[in-house]
Amino acid sequence: MDNINCVYIVVFYMQSYGPASVKIGGTYLNKEDALNRIYKIFGKDYRLSTNNKILYSKNGLCGWVNKNPLGDYNNFQLNIDQPYNSIELL
Repeated sequence: MDNINCVYIVVFYMQSYGPASVKIGGTYLNKEDALNRIYKIFGKDYRLSTNNKILYSKNGLCGWVNKNPLGDYNNFQLNIDQPYNSIELL
């Protein structure tokens, strides 16, 4: 059962040589809905990182799902390639 005091945020960006434009693909109250969304964004053409937390597509898309506490944030950043709050995508 998912913790009702947290949200799952689907995050992705297109890898490039300039600054990344990080997108939020959705915010969900349960892990299953977040995983369904990220796999819908990436389709069938992806590979998992070695820690099973980051998806990479052949066209340069990179994405993950963050599990975060519900509430206010003072300095919340999503624009990192190795997210600390990311969940396993298996």
